[in-house]
Amino acid sequence: MLLPIHLVLGVLAATLTAAEPTGNFSIPLSRRQSTGDFSLQQVDVFSSDLNDIVVKYSRAFDNFFRNTGRQHPLQSNKLLRRADEASVDLRNVDNGLLWTGEVQFGSPPQTIYIDFDTGSADTLVNPGAYDPDSSSSSHNTKKSFSNTYGDGRKANGTIYTDDFSIGGISGKHVAIGLAKNDFIASRESPNKGISGLSMPSIQTFPSACKPFFHTLRDQGAVSQGIFQFTIKTGSGSSLHLGGIDSSKYTGSITWVDFDPSDGFYVASASINGKNIKTILDSGTSLIIGPPDEVKDLLQSIDGVKVSDQQGQIMGTFSCSENPKVNVKYGGKTFPLIHTHLKQSDTINLPMNAWIMGDPFFQSASVIFDQDNNRLGFAKQA
Repeated sequence: MLLPIHLVLGVLAATLTAAEPTGNFSIPLSRRQSTGDFSLQQVDVFSSDLNDIVVKYSRAFDNFFRNTGRQHPLQSNKLLRRADEASVDLRNVDNGLLWTGEVQFGSPPQTIYIDFDTGSADTLVNPGAYDPDSSSSSHNTKKSFSNTYGDGRKANGTIYTDDFSIGGISGKHVAIGLAKNDFIASRESPNKGISGLSMPSIQTFPSACKPFFHTLRDQGAVSQGIFQFTIKTGSGSSLHLGGIDSSKYTGSITWVDFDPSDGFYVASASINGKNIKTILDSGTSLIIGPPDEVKDLLQSIDGVKVSDQQGQIMGTFSCSENPKVNVKYGGKTFPLIHTHLKQSDTINLPMNAWIMGDPFFQSASVIFDQDNNRLGFAKQA
């Protein structure tokens, strides 16, 4: 039996927690359970996922130019396709392609499941997910927003601010975009929105409507501008905010600097010994790289057969094999294990960098330190 290799040409696709310190809170993350392995017949579905990612980054680069007046340094010249601490459990949704957790907006609180995304900045929800008329603390900013998604759907609507809480942390006047149309597909249930954790320079919202974590920092709701993703293939995934949960990792933390002016979390790394520049993106279900670089990687891995499937380059391996793909940050190596490898493809990316999505996050506990402009990587406990 052959398994599609979670790596891709231009896309390294991946179908690829314990006692809390006093005063800490965690947001559980969860996903819908997988209904089976990928097959070579699912190329069309995979292509749709890739297109979504291209549109996402094209929009982010447009936002960066609008907010800063300059082209993003990672953008290629190719034509584009346009309390103190808290933790939240994450839910596995859509066959492992999405991780969601709970937030609350309004007074009284309205609970919403959302996708926490380090590759975007705004909080947007489907109509009906949030009712401003039922909240005594809701404020209509009279500002509108517009986003486009990879399947052609647009999210247009109005920006409100309201009381907000997440895993025991509370804030006021946090921005939420209420869409007029369903831009989150029903297959992603219970997810009803996206909440960005990147820098404000790539946000669609006006500058006064900052990403929710920046608002919590500004209001002193967290003592440290740090959050930590620990995504597991099974249960126990979480997003920890306001500090570092040492129970989620073992050994030491390796730190790598990032430049906040980039908008994204950009860090230098290597993959199977080749130096690359990466974007850490919890909202992407794949690992994606420039086509030539990914093709070279696939061809260099023992046990991987590279072929053309419906015009897309695929890497496949026997289920009895264990292809070796190692990602290294600082001095620490994180192998992508057999269950993280699933499929590959090629596409024109709008950037000169690799996107490290969920398959990598399932291999490490990743810490985002906005106070010191650094990223931490540690082995999961």
